[in-house]
Parts: sequence; structure tokens; C-alpha cells
Amino acid sequence: MIEFKGMCSLQSSITRSKVMTGGEENSDGGKTDFHVLVVDDSTVVRMVHRMLITSLGLKVQEAKNGKEAVDLHINGAYFDLIFMDMEMPIMNGPTATRELRAMGVKSNIVGVTSCTFDSAHKDFIEAGLDHCVMTGGEENSDGGKTNFHVLVVDDSTVVRMVHRMLMTSLGLKVQEAKNGKEAVDLHINGAYFDLIFMDMEMPIMNGPTATRELRAMGVKSNIVGVTSCTFESAHKDFIEAGVNHCVSKPLTIAMISSFLPDSNK
Repeated sequence: MIEFKGMCSLQSSITRSKVMTGGEENSDGGKTDFHVLVVDDSTVVRMVHRMLITSLGLKVQEAKNGKEAVDLHINGAYFDLIFMDMEMPIMNGPTATRELRAMGVKSNIVGVTSCTFDSAHKDFIEAGLDHCVMTGGEENSDGGKTNFHVLVVDDSTVVRMVHRMLMTSLGLKVQEAKNGKEAVDLHINGAYFDLIFMDMEMPIMNGPTATRELRAMGVKSNIVGVTSCTFESAHKDFIEAGVNHCVSKPLTIAMISSFLPDSNK
């Protein structure tokens, strides 16, 4: 399981860049003229970052290494914000950052690294970064809400991974289930969760059925139904099954935080 840390820092970098560069607001609040480039050799990391960034209403493009990022700019591309991984084949982040700055690129460049050495961060920043944030690793004693347990129930591996990423960035303990039956079985075996995010449509046992079974077992946890279905009748059926709230995908940090007690925000 890949775990991520520093996603709040990524969101803070996005917020800072929005303030600096602006962008057109659409009717949903999305900055549709705000362009972000994600540079990372990991397909999974690029996919997760893309899902997080697009959930904020931003346009995203990807590059697999520093050379691809440089080539995009040589060919006339422009980005308001660049997330640059440090260690990549062909051309690493510091080298790519130096080349971009030498070309006159003024975009906000945020270095993303799992390296814990201060010297590495210093070298990366000296290459021309505006900021450097960390990914990977366990929550430290300053950030962990270690007594708040969340269950993510979804049949999509990617969705579970993205939701885990968002929740661990808030310092929450997260467990996963691939369908409603797994969620029910966890509770039969004595598990307890303060908050459950329950997908609506899943194989084996869907969200409404699992919610009814959990409520029949006496489970009092806050259950939030999560669905991509836009029909009000579907939301109504889910709520009648026993969820406390029903929200539409994708989840965001702000949305998750709204279901946490004040002590865990």
C-alpha cells in the first residue's frame, strides 16, 4: 500500500499559486484557466496527483521525467504551477528545474520528494524551486489524529488509494474494504470506526445493503454515502438505508474535514 504525506502542503502550494496567478472561475468554483504540470516517473503517483488536482477544478498535464517537462516548454507549453519529482530517470528534478529557469520559465515550481536529507532539499531549492514538500512515510507526533479511525469502502483500487491519501494527510487512521460485505465482516469481527465512507454501487454487496446490515447490527458510526450517481432518488434511497449524509465523488480534504469533530480538524 502506498501512503502519502504532505498532500496538505501540495494543496497549500496550489492555493498560493492561485492567489498569485488568478484564473477564471467557473460556475462550480473551478479555476479553468489554471494549468498544472505533474512531473513524476511513477504512473501511480501521477494518477493520484491528477485526481487530487482535477478535484479542485484545475487543468492537469503530465510528464514522466524532467526531459519531458523541458521539452513541453521548448514546444511552447505554459503552466501556472509545476509539481516536480526529485528522483527520476533520464533527467531528474533539480536538473530539469535548472534548465527551466535558464530558459526563463517563471512558473511556480514545487519540488516533491521522499528524501529526508536536508542537504538534498537544499540542493533542490537552490536549483530554482519556489517550495519543496515531502511525500511518503508515517505521520509524525505533530500531525496524527491517531485515535480517529476511518473505513473506506469502495470497489475501485484507485478511489480507495486517493481517499486514503487524503485522509492520512489529515492524520487519520484508515482501513479499506473492497465491498459492502467486507465492511460488514469487519464489524462482525469486532472492528470499530468513527467514520465510514461507503460507496453506493459495488459488487457482492452494495452500499445501501451494507448500510442496512450495519445499522441492524447496532453500528452507530457516522456513515457517509459516496456516489457518482446524480439522481436525487438514488441519494434518497441511500439515506433511507441509514447513511447520515450522502455526497458526490470525488471527495476533497475540505469535504472529509466537514465530517470530523473539531478536535480532529
